[in-house]
Amino acid sequence: MAKGYGVTPWGEYFLDAVKKFYSYEPRIGRGRRYANTGRIVKLKVEKNKVSARVRGNYGYDYKVLLQFSEFSPDEKKQIIKIIENNPLIIGEIINGSLPSILLDELKKKKINLFPDNWEKLKRSCDCPDWGDPCKHMAGVYFILTGEIDKDPFLLFKLRGLDLIDIFKIRQHITAEYPIKINYIQKPSNKPVKEIEIIKHD
Repeated sequence: MAKGYGVTPWGEYFLDAVKKFYSYEPRIGRGRRYANTGRIVKLKVEKNKVSARVRGNYGYDYKVLLQFSEFSPDEKKQIIKIIENNPLIIGEIINGSLPSILLDELKKKKINLFPDNWEKLKRSCDCPDWGDPCKHMAGVYFILTGEIDKDPFLLFKLRGLDLIDIFKIRQHITAEYPIKINYIQKPSNKPVKEIEIIKHD
């Protein structure tokens, strides 16, 4: 597990899903280095869409787009009902826990927190690399993991379910925006020192 990413059960859950989908793709490791050295210079999360600007070699910027598939209307109703029947679930999420009762109930209902087939995740990068993922996209996965570490409710929002709004949650894990990234390695190619991350309700 990469230092600084997937440090909570929720972030680890997401990062494990990414690694499982891409198996032993070496670009995942290169993407972590991109995340560590400030190459992801802007990240925008809007509902189930994620867009990012990534600094490539020689100062070129590339645009990465991710669009997660939403839960079906029936799946949303079932998830809400599960939480309504056990309101302590929300408290556990706020405290950074991954409630086993929630995962068990989702499994019983055959609901996947992530798409059962990641081919349903629409993704693109306008760089010339044909690989999936390219190192730019892989870097965005790591930065997104870091955001999920800070706010586990983001996992549900990426699937079109805003639990904070539905349950009128006032106390939740969040980060100040824009946030500063503590580089694990020295930045290369003079990346911007701050990463701007924008969330839209």
